[in-house]
Amino acid sequence: MGSGIIVYKKVVPGADIDETVQKCLVLYEDKLRAGLREGDSENREGYQKGLEIEGLLARHSEAFLPDRFKGKGYSRLKSVFAFPFEFPEEWCYPNLVPQNRSFVDGETVMKMEVDGSDALVLPMYEVDVFYGNGNSSSGNPRDMRRIRKIWESAVSLEEFTRDFVRPNEREYIWDSRNSRIEKPEVIIPEWSLEKISFLNAPEN
Repeated sequence: MGSGIIVYKKVVPGADIDETVQKCLVLYEDKLRAGLREGDSENREGYQKGLEIEGLLARHSEAFLPDRFKGKGYSRLKSVFAFPFEFPEEWCYPNLVPQNRSFVDGETVMKMEVDGSDALVLPMYEVDVFYGNGNSSSGNPRDMRRIRKIWESAVSLEEFTRDFVRPNEREYIWDSRNSRIEKPEVIIPEWSLEKISFLNAPEN
């Protein structure tokens, strides 16, 4: 593995550590499709919208990613997500995240060491805004500007750790000399999952 860098993933734990690890390795596309199959009608609509939006993002990744990341098949759909910033140790497996600090009851945090040259960091703020725009399409110039900004902002996790600083601990904004990433999100591509080490699962 290249540079090993610790990231943090929120997950609802399984029955044991092995099941919890496997839940951490579910690709976003598989998670959305499972929700589409198993959710109620209201939730299925949200999962379907997610698949459509993520499909649109994936179709334009090669066009807008920095050249050093082109040709590697990066896609949020074919990735596992994590955070590049630290969570309190008392939230980490086998402990649970406090209810008022999580969107889903009963989550824990898994500490994972990943290949910092494979994983990318994207601005989750821009993704959230894109989701909030409603019906998105390649024919909408506003949507295409947002898609371009999401992918053009990508840096490797290695670069993010080396070059970006968080000026204010109360804000989820990281700055480098030339750019800013708000609400950074790590995407670990499918082809790098086998390199992950789970640090709070010593038997794995």
